[in-house]
Amino acid sequence: HGATWSGASLAFTHSETVTTIAADYDGPNRVVIVNTGNNLSAYKDTGAGFGAAVTSTDGEITPNGIFMYHQADWNVIITGTEVSTGDAILAVRIFGDGIWQAVDTWSANRTVLTAGSATNITLTDPRGGRPDTHRLSYRENFTGTGAYNRIMFSTMPTPANFAENRWREPYPTTYDEPDGLNMAFSITHVLLTTPSRVLRWPLAVPTTTIPDADIAYIKNPNSTLGTAPTEIWIDNSAGTYDTPGAGALSGLTRGADLELKFGYVTTFGNESSEGPRPTIARLDHFTDDKGHSYLIITADSAFALLSRFKAPRAIRYAGATYFDIFLTEVARAGYDFTSFSASLPAMTLRPEVVIRAGQSMLDVIRSLLARLDDTLIQRAEMIAMVEPNPADTTQDWNLSFNIDGDHPIHGPARYTIDALNT
Repeated sequence: HGATWSGASLAFTHSETVTTIAADYDGPNRVVIVNTGNNLSAYKDTGAGFGAAVTSTDGEITPNGIFMYHQADWNVIITGTEVSTGDAILAVRIFGDGIWQAVDTWSANRTVLTAGSATNITLTDPRGGRPDTHRLSYRENFTGTGAYNRIMFSTMPTPANFAENRWREPYPTTYDEPDGLNMAFSITHVLLTTPSRVLRWPLAVPTTTIPDADIAYIKNPNSTLGTAPTEIWIDNSAGTYDTPGAGALSGLTRGADLELKFGYVTTFGNESSEGPRPTIARLDHFTDDKGHSYLIITADSAFALLSRFKAPRAIRYAGATYFDIFLTEVARAGYDFTSFSASLPAMTLRPEVVIRAGQSMLDVIRSLLARLDDTLIQRAEMIAMVEPNPADTTQDWNLSFNIDGDHPIHGPARYTIDALNT
């Protein structure tokens, strides 16, 4: 279409045959990464031409694909074969730009997942980027009975940095592309590109606000590690909520987060704080025998979703603290993790833990908490570790015990089932 190419010029000469290559730039700096046997070599151009290679030395992975993008550091995603086991592997590592890794140095490989050498699975075509949070994709290729190829995706919690390696358990799509899906993004959209098409997805999240006056009934168990659903009945006598998911109700859909705020009478007046943020599982219309119409929202807590998440393979920890295990495994199920307070054993002891294939993540959490004084609560979309301590006035549950001053609002703000029968 009229575009032309300039003549090629030599950038650098590598010591071995290049079979995998990745490149990116950040302002004046350009980095090219190529394979050197079972290691990776990075060539960096800061404006005066490419310097000498900086090569990793661990030799742990024979790569069949590498991808790199700059965000804080030079973030590298690798697919290939683990040298010591022959297993297929998806791993990440960093070539440092001075944020999470020292400039011009390599971090260790960090495994995202492996597939045993006897599984007939290979992993190829890694891609990634950070349009809103760190995201990656790769191609899973199965050559056994019922052979298939499919693109897999994973994300990290939004606050996580690449060095933390807190990837969600990769999930499949029904889409396949022999060369993988390249990722690009603008301020408003994520773009997934192939040689023949561009798939676009908006980054903006639609929201819907439900006025207090429309809420007829709330059943919110909010129990520690509880799996009972939250149920909210919305008055639909005027037909306002006939078409959830459309128009002004576009944010009211299955899979959306439900933001609940609880009220308090405090020495500063009436205040509210954000509680758990359950995920909408069902939307049902109901008309009672008196002709009252409702939209019933049923939402699951993070702990209910953790109870359904089953470990896809056995996972062993031998050198991580309790906190680090929670941090990694909660992210594997798709949630962010933090601590409001924590006991010394939770932060310092390094137990040997084996998570069995098929084991519920909530069962894993409960078994670990049985060894600690700590517990977990959900705040907004995040799961947090706390060490219960009645003297700790920074925790909002302490309001329940301080009835002479600060305390939860009851009465008018507490809806009961009786409200449905009036």
